[in-house]
Order: sequence, then structure tokens, then C-alpha cells
Amino acid sequence: MTSNSSHAGQDETVLTPQEAFQQGQKGSRLILDIRRPAEWHSTGVGKGVIPLTMHRQDGPTGFLEAVKHLVDGKLDRPIAVICASGSRSAWAQHFLSANGFSNVANVKAGMLGRGPLPGWIAQGLPTHPCGQCDEATSQTTSGPSNKAASAPR
Repeated sequence: MTSNSSHAGQDETVLTPQEAFQQGQKGSRLILDIRRPAEWHSTGVGKGVIPLTMHRQDGPTGFLEAVKHLVDGKLDRPIAVICASGSRSAWAQHFLSANGFSNVANVKAGMLGRGPLPGWIAQGLPTHPCGQCDEATSQTTSGPSNKAASAPR
């Protein structure tokens, strides 16, 4: 169920995987999978979801610029972020909101679920293999040299 709460004046929209899927299919919200490419290859990516890792060599600034590019600089464009269980996507939601985005939702249960909340996969929502996910263009990094070290892993 969609919920909104106010924290420090920011809108914190939370979506279920089903709501995110429906909004993505209608074109009313851009859905971004911010996990690592290895995770995309392991589980696939949700149908209609754009793989855009937050784990980039150019750090959080590179992630921010990549999202801005995807929305053509329209910071009010409705987007949702999804990760494995909702932790990294909560970070990304706050990060994007703090950097001017005004309509960012967190897909709370993520792809794999969290506690009693079933994720995208457990809900039987469609996925596709990530053969088209180009690790070179995702600017990924791994290990202790990750400039996005302040972001959850």
C-alpha cells in the first residue's frame, strides 16, 4: 500500500512491488533498479525497470547525474527506486530528495522481500534476464575503494 510520511519536510512515498510494477507499466513512474550488476544477473530485472546501479566508480555524484540524465533534468518526474530488500533504496530515496528530486518513491520490499513483506519475485511479478545490462556503462565498482562508501551496500 502506498504511504506517505513527512520527515524533515520531505515526502517519503513507499510503494509495494505490485504498485511500482503497475505504475511503471502505465508509464506514470520511472522505476530504477539500483542494485549491483551481479544482483541483476542473479535474479533478473523487473519488467519495465531500468537497471542503474548506485555502486558507481564516480560515487554518489555520478549516480545523481545519471538519474538526472534519465529524467532529462526534470526533477519532478515521478520515479521509484528498488534494491534487494528496501534498505539501499531508502538511502537512494533520501539522497535524491536531498538533491532536488521532488517525487521519489521507495519500493520497500525490494526484489527479494524484507521480513514478512514479499518482494517483487515472491509476488510473481515479471522479470527478464539481464543480458542487456552493460556493466561497462553502469560504472560499477566493488570492494573497499568504492567512492560511494557512505551509501549502504
